[in-house]
Amino acid sequence: MREGAFVYIRFGWNVLVLVSYTLVVVSVLWIELQLKWQNIVGSIALAAIWTASISQLRGLKLFGAIVATFVEIIGDMNGFMCLLAIFWLGGAMSFKVLLPGSPDFHNANALMSIWMMVLGDPIVDAFEITVAAIPNSTLVDTGLHGINTVYHANATAVVAKILSVIFVFIIMIVLLNQLIALMGESYGRVMENYPVEIVRSRAKVILDLMDLYGHYLPNTIVYPKWLHVLRPVSAVNKDGHVKALKRELAETRALLVSKIEDQEEYMSKQMDRMNEDFGNKTDKMFVLLKQMHEMMMVEKVEKEET
Repeated sequence: MREGAFVYIRFGWNVLVLVSYTLVVVSVLWIELQLKWQNIVGSIALAAIWTASISQLRGLKLFGAIVATFVEIIGDMNGFMCLLAIFWLGGAMSFKVLLPGSPDFHNANALMSIWMMVLGDPIVDAFEITVAAIPNSTLVDTGLHGINTVYHANATAVVAKILSVIFVFIIMIVLLNQLIALMGESYGRVMENYPVEIVRSRAKVILDLMDLYGHYLPNTIVYPKWLHVLRPVSAVNKDGHVKALKRELAETRALLVSKIEDQEEYMSKQMDRMNEDFGNKTDKMFVLLKQMHEMMMVEKVEKEET
């Protein structure tokens, strides 16, 4: 039983399911005991249980490849999320220093305000600095620490707006396009073996259920003597679009190489035949020239004797 539990919790989906079940039980007990913050505990439990339902959907043909693509993208986004976190935290610290005392950048509000900028909202209203004159003083009240002149307030507002535009441009144009390219690559990698991914997802769900309920099932079901796999004939050689394209390109390349080799062989034979014919004709010419030379020598000798 201990080994079965250890095998079951090795996979992330199973851990998510166990955590969601535990949170539901804790939420029910929390409400029965009339403890505080019931709304917070209940909302977290509901979010977890609904997310855990994806673990069962991945075994269905309609959702298998989609869930596999989702997991693949999440796995490939580690570096991207670290880079995004650097921009997020750096932007929060920068605007907290630029606008000290602003309610939009006070404590954790800074993270939420910068997250809105990550989503594409430049939050221009947060950078409007209200200036109120102080009676009997040359200074003004802006509600921000250390900013007590009109010129300083205007310069701060301009710098804040410029930084927000640059920040949104980097996130929405550069990083977003990088994320789209990354997601496209992950999607293509999964879709290369679309039928295989569906069968693999379904097999994982079956194995998870066997690990969870295998102790209550007969051994003939969990460990059958024979395993028969049935699949339609049309799905035997069905591949993803990318894989099929690669196979077609490989076949076309092999055909072209074969034709080029045949053409080279044919041209080589033609050249050999032409060389052979040229050699034979050259030998005949030499023979004729030799005969003509001998005839001329004979005629010359006869003339000299006469």
